[in-house]
Amino acid sequence: LLFLKEQVEEGIYNFSQYAIFDLTSLVKLFFRELPESLLTFSLYTSFIQAVKLDTTKSKIESLLNLCLQLPDPNLHVLIYLMNFLKQITLKESLNKMNSFNLAVCFAPNIIY
Repeated sequence: LLFLKEQVEEGIYNFSQYAIFDLTSLVKLFFRELPESLLTFSLYTSFIQAVKLDTTKSKIESLLNLCLQLPDPNLHVLIYLMNFLKQITLKESLNKMNSFNLAVCFAPNIIY
């Protein structure tokens, strides 16, 4: 993984020789190594409280409001990541990655 990371940092993007698991690990490593979590430390508690709300509607409204409080770069990366993960779920029949499985894999890396 470190060799792959070094290649990317040097601008070498020949991913065809790597397993999908290596590339996924690299993406998760990127988020873990950010100086601050993607969802920011200051909003952490609010995000946790939002997912505990009673209704789906209130959860969605609260989460959207919190996302709008993120710094612009964080929000743009989060939008890109969510769109990317959505594309993965569209191939669930092939890759077995539904939204729950992706949340298990990615949430710890973008929340903490």
